[in-house]
Amino acid sequence: MKILVFCDNYPKPGPGYADAFVRTRLEAYKRELGADIQVVKLSKRGSGEPAYELNGIRVVSVGHSRLASTVRDFAPDVVLAHFIQAHLCDELPRLTRAPLIVWIHGEEALSWTNRLFYLKTLSLTQFLRYVVRNHIQRAAMRRLFRRANAGDAIDFVFVSRWMREIAEVDVGERLQRALEIPNYINTEQFHFCEKTGEDRRRILLIRSFGSAKYANDLAIEAIHKLARTYPGFANLQFTVVGQGALWDELTQGLSYPNVQLQNQMLDHDGIKAMHDRHGVFLCPTRQDAQGVSMCEAMASGLVPITSDNTAIPEFVSDEEGYLTRGADEIATAIRTLDEQPSLFLEKSRKAGARSLAQTGWQATVAREIELIRDRAQATSTNAI
Repeated sequence: MKILVFCDNYPKPGPGYADAFVRTRLEAYKRELGADIQVVKLSKRGSGEPAYELNGIRVVSVGHSRLASTVRDFAPDVVLAHFIQAHLCDELPRLTRAPLIVWIHGEEALSWTNRLFYLKTLSLTQFLRYVVRNHIQRAAMRRLFRRANAGDAIDFVFVSRWMREIAEVDVGERLQRALEIPNYINTEQFHFCEKTGEDRRRILLIRSFGSAKYANDLAIEAIHKLARTYPGFANLQFTVVGQGALWDELTQGLSYPNVQLQNQMLDHDGIKAMHDRHGVFLCPTRQDAQGVSMCEAMASGLVPITSDNTAIPEFVSDEEGYLTRGADEIATAIRTLDEQPSLFLEKSRKAGARSLAQTGWQATVAREIELIRDRAQATSTNAI
């Protein structure tokens, strides 16, 4: 089987968080299907970066002029798209008769009115340009939704129920058929690690600092609050890892001896090593279609302290972690775990079990592979 994948931010070799969840599922497809997989990144500057291979998957960067020939020469049995851009919404159905499966993660379908946090890192001029692009993007998505509803061989996969519901509202078109399949968490890599009572005091934050979307400011505000008000603060150990435009602004006051700052990106092995040395995962957010890093941490046995918004409650409850509303509740959750080690151990075990059941192989990749096989076989049968 030949699978052509469009993903403009597909990871390169080395550390980084860029669309790693796409790489994880493609490598699983390759292992399970023995498929020939090629990833296409569209470049605005001619041919773009040189082609490279990552774990047996070839990645090419092509300009718009080479798009049609790239699709034609590869002759895919099925085409997959992650974070599909406006021009591809119109062009892909015309360029190939292969079935198209589109994953909706957020950026490609949400209205700008749901992303006002971009104003934190964009100038007003940049934000207004984003608003214009967003209108164009959602209009293109509406046309693609209507193609699917009219019977074209187009399927949509949403990573959460919240993502589907808000996308249909913001795009302005309800889909007649779609699947809700979370992003896959490789639980062989992010396997459960039994925690000790002392791990409740080892608190980890690994996030991009490139956007206010991730609410790292709330986590850091909670640390400051604990330093001022909690007598047991000195017994806690915090590790804050990340990179991005907001790093300096947010971390400049974190000069406590029990707070370690690492201004860097980690690969999956590095993230897992951090998981195994900690017991609590700080991951507040202003918007998440799932919370992949949270689910990875839960799979490793960390207790998540996150936010009660968007899709997060679909993946964690107060049984496994804490759904908070602001820095005060984050601080209270950290203090509660410190004072109740048995509660921490109970939540840790439940977090690992939930992540395995909800985002492990059978709940995610197995369903995606079934969809890909079904669509490719249907096309093959119709061609005979």
